[in-house]
Amino acid sequence: MKLKGGKIPVPGAIGTDGLRIIQIAIDSVLCRCYYYGMDKSLHDTISAIAQGVRYWAEAKSNRDDLSGWCAKCSAELHRRLEKEGIYAEIHLCDTEWGSHVYLVVEDHIVDVTATQFSSFYPDVMIRHQREMDGEEFFTTTETFKSVDKLRELQKKNKWPSYQIAYSR
Repeated sequence: MKLKGGKIPVPGAIGTDGLRIIQIAIDSVLCRCYYYGMDKSLHDTISAIAQGVRYWAEAKSNRDDLSGWCAKCSAELHRRLEKEGIYAEIHLCDTEWGSHVYLVVEDHIVDVTATQFSSFYPDVMIRHQREMDGEEFFTTTETFKSVDKLRELQKKNKWPSYQIAYSR
């Protein structure tokens, strides 16, 4: 989104539609980093597929932030990306506060449930791993090449059944 005169939006600025820009400005600034080393066409494809997964999960979940849905969403996104010939790794982060599952494609974290940690994260987050250094729930402790391997670990570690990734 651009302001009058083509300027980049800043929080509180008035947009061409006369509305205050707050979250859009934050997302626009962060968006400049999204393409860090990733082909724009690939980014756009991943973003569209991930948005579809977000909508799918929102329809099934009773939570707006999708808390507890990270494994299910990551598994579904992994399957959909695989169908399109896009290689993704499933990453798990274990902390003292809990676990989080997300995907990595070409050194970029792809997460449709990051909103459970902060409303400042967009519904579909695609960021280079270096941008997420130090973010507690994006420090990988284990990786999986398949949803089945993730499910095995979830069952072995006795994850709550409502959080276990769907099998197909």
